[in-house]
Amino acid sequence: IYSVYDESSQPLFVFPNNQQPIRTMNLIQPPYGILTLVSYNMNVGLVVEAGGFLLLPASPPGYCSSQIDDHLLYAGTYISRSCPIGTARNTTSFGPCFICPPKTKNNGSSGINCETCSSNESLLCLRGTKVEVEWNKLSSFNQADPYPDSPETKEFDDVLLQNVFKFGTLSSSCLIISPLLWTTLAIGFSFIVIIIMGILTLYPRRK
Repeated sequence: IYSVYDESSQPLFVFPNNQQPIRTMNLIQPPYGILTLVSYNMNVGLVVEAGGFLLLPASPPGYCSSQIDDHLLYAGTYISRSCPIGTARNTTSFGPCFICPPKTKNNGSSGINCETCSSNESLLCLRGTKVEVEWNKLSSFNQADPYPDSPETKEFDDVLLQNVFKFGTLSSSCLIISPLLWTTLAIGFSFIVIIIMGILTLYPRRK
């Protein structure tokens, strides 16, 4: 969703989103393409490819149209619900609530504005947080399994040659399709034919 009054190409929000999901319509699973969009008095109506329509009424500040109340086989109407914890909105809109910016919080008591976090450096205030967290209550974890070392051979041709001339480490299925196996068999069969032809040439059959 874009604003015609904003010269930037940044969207205001995306629909559907985690606060405004779309349910199954006409036994067809989402996602759906939007065929028609109609806006009236900050309300929005959508006609989707599944053969149904959705109504998103505008919600007052501190609320968002996030739950489908009247859900039929071919239609759905969203109703207002309080902004989730860590989000807020101070305007009337059919869209979702927005995550509180850095160094602000919202514990759910007011969905209109986010509160400024404490300036205490011993407290950690993350984006979209409910309350600050004390640094001394955070646990640090070291990675138990180190990353594997890179192989010495990195070129594809070298890797191919390295694996082609291996018999003992190959499985039966890999051995059957190995070009080295069939090349060895062909050379061996050729030697056998040459030996037989040589014997027949040196010792012709007596009549």
